[in-house]
Amino acid sequence: MTKRQPPSIRPAALTLLLLLVLATLFFGWLRPMVQQSRTLDDSLTNLWHQVLLTNSAFVACAGVTPDNVETRREAMNRTQDEIGDARKLIDARIALPTNVIERLENVWQLHDYQNEVQITADRLSAAARAAHVTFSPGVTAGLPQYSAEMANPRLLWPRLFLSSQVLLTPLECKVSEVRVLRQLPSPENSDPGQIPAYVELPVHLELAGSVDSLVRFLTCLPLRGESFDAVGLPVVLTNKPSFFINRILARKAAPNAPELVNLEIGVSGFVPTPRPPPEDD
Repeated sequence: MTKRQPPSIRPAALTLLLLLVLATLFFGWLRPMVQQSRTLDDSLTNLWHQVLLTNSAFVACAGVTPDNVETRREAMNRTQDEIGDARKLIDARIALPTNVIERLENVWQLHDYQNEVQITADRLSAAARAAHVTFSPGVTAGLPQYSAEMANPRLLWPRLFLSSQVLLTPLECKVSEVRVLRQLPSPENSDPGQIPAYVELPVHLELAGSVDSLVRFLTCLPLRGESFDAVGLPVVLTNKPSFFINRILARKAAPNAPELVNLEIGVSGFVPTPRPPPEDD
C-alpha cells in the first residue's frame, strides 16, 4: 500500500501568503507607528520653534546655545537664590507689627479705623508735649483719612502706622517743631498687567530744629532694631520699619538764628501688596 504525500505548496501561493503577512504587518503595526512618529516629530518641531522664538524675544535667553545651556541654568538658579535672599532682607526691614498685618488682611471697617485715627492723634499730641516738641496746629490732621474714591482703603492701616512712626521719630530726636504732615499718593504701577510685590506709601514732612537734631532724625529714618547700635545711637521706636528718603530741602530758619534749620523731606514706607480680604459669610 502506497503512502500519500501532502500536496506541495506552489511558489505562487507562497508568495501571495507572504505578501498578505507583510500587508498585515504594515497596515496593522508599522503604519500606525510611522504616523505616531510623525506626530511626535511635529510636536518636537513646534516645541523647538517656540524655544527659538523665546530665545530671540527675551534678553535673559540671549546667547543661550545647547553648549552653554547648563551654565546658564546654574547662573539663573544662583540669581533666583540671590533675589530670594534680597526679598527676605527687604521683608525684615519693612516688617509691620502683627496687629497692623491682621487689619490689613481683614475686611475693611470704617468705624474701627476712624476710632484708631483719633486714638493715634491723641497719643502723638501727648508724646509731643512730653518731649517738649511743638506740634503745629493741624499736624495730626495730616494722618491718613478715608475717602470713598479709594481703591483699597485697607492700605490706610499701614499708612496710619507708618505716619505715626514718622512723627514719633523726630520727637525721639528732639527736634524743635513738627509743622506739616501730608499724605502723598502711591506711585502708579508702570505695568498694569503685573501685581507689584510692594506698595509704596509716601508722605511729606516739614519740621525745624538744630542741625544736630535734624542730622540725628535723618540718620534714624532708615534704621531699624540693632542698626541703631551700629551708628552709636540708642535704639528708638523698636517697631519702626526702615523708611526711604525721596528728597530733602534744608534751609536756614532765619539769618539771626544759624543754629535753627527748616527741613522739608519726602519719606516713603513700603508694605507687601495685600492679599484679597476674606469673603463675608
